[in-house]
Amino acid sequence: MDPAAVHTLVQEAVQAAIEATRIPPPPPRVIPFAVTPAGAGDAAWDFTSSTGLKIFVASIAPFAGLYDGNESELRDVLRKILQRAQTYGWMQIFFIANDAGVVRNLATEHGCLTLATIQTAAITNLRGTGRPHQATECLRQLIIGSVSAAIADKLYHHRANYTVNAAAAAGEGEAVPAPTMKEDGTCMLYELTTLVSVETRAMVAIILKKLANLDHERAKVQCGRLQLGDQRPGYCTPR
Repeated sequence: MDPAAVHTLVQEAVQAAIEATRIPPPPPRVIPFAVTPAGAGDAAWDFTSSTGLKIFVASIAPFAGLYDGNESELRDVLRKILQRAQTYGWMQIFFIANDAGVVRNLATEHGCLTLATIQTAAITNLRGTGRPHQATECLRQLIIGSVSAAIADKLYHHRANYTVNAAAAAGEGEAVPAPTMKEDGTCMLYELTTLVSVETRAMVAIILKKLANLDHERAKVQCGRLQLGDQRPGYCTPR
């Protein structure tokens, strides 16, 4: 064979071997679109990474000024919680179906939901290993860090309402697993709004009762004044 042809064949073989061992470039990274940090997708956050840790710390940072249970400030607190949820991708845990199957927003329509329906949704979230489980824990820590010691103490006394059994359901023929009781953020938020509403109604009832007693006492005083001016029996009979 012609030496030149042999050389050409050798060169082609060497080039083919080089091409076969060459590592192809990685495909371009697809960056998910997100309007806000941690707002893209429903995949669980990696809290063991530096980025995940930063997301966790920022998402549970307490609000400025501790909430003391004043009902006039409750709407603002709920608005701040919703804004935090939108920023860090918690919104899915706020949408809960009521007894009629209609989905309601826990932060804006809590009056349309019951504790039982929220607990049912909470159990589903806590039994999973996705973002909803992480989100409800972030919400719980945000609430605890953003309320006064007095409100935190009142919540603690009602902790049975926001503590649910997160143990996996037993399959057919399987033994019922031991309970795994966990505190849930959505149930805690519902308990907070309920607690504030109940205390406000109780305060209104007390004020109305005092006003009624005030009218009664005022009438007695007026009757006393009239009796001082006219001592005739039966002129004025205090109620």
